Amino acid sequence: MAEDGTALDEGEEPDAMQTLAEVCAHAEVAIAFVASLTTNTTSEMKEAVGGEGVMLPIVLMLVSLVFAVRGGKLIRPSCVVASAAIGFWAVWDMLHMFVGMAQGGDDASGLPCEARLIGGTAVGLILGVVAFCVIKLGLFLLGACALGGSVYLFFEVAPEAALPTPP
Repeated sequence: MAEDGTALDEGEEPDAMQTLAEVCAHAEVAIAFVASLTTNTTSEMKEAVGGEGVMLPIVLMLVSLVFAVRGGKLIRPSCVVASAAIGFWAVWDMLHMFVGMAQGGDDASGLPCEARLIGGTAVGLILGVVAFCVIKLGLFLLGACALGGSVYLFFEVAPEAALPTPP
């Protein structure tokens, strides 16, 4: 589609900014839908039986079942995807909100959609690479904290008189 709403000719390429704006509009709708999954009611789901209203929860349920069964083999990819998603969300939603609050007034719009999309993607990729590189250190620190907490709990719960004394 051209800028005026007419169809493109056979050899004509779409404008890059127009394509990015379309992608941004679709991303806005999809992210809003995923973010509101907890507030969707059954009646809203019956009205949205046209596609992502039903397919997205089914896909998320299947992914959850795969991770429940094969999670040990998928720990690295799942950590990369989770950290990339958190990085994307931090720019997409949180930074957009803070910029809007800093602008003040009722007409504060925050970041433009294209900046949110490009910035969120860049931060998501960076955090995905960081997660891939430091996952072993993170698992080691998680295990160390768990062991330290268990030892602390044992010595806090067990009375000192019940512990064996060296001969």
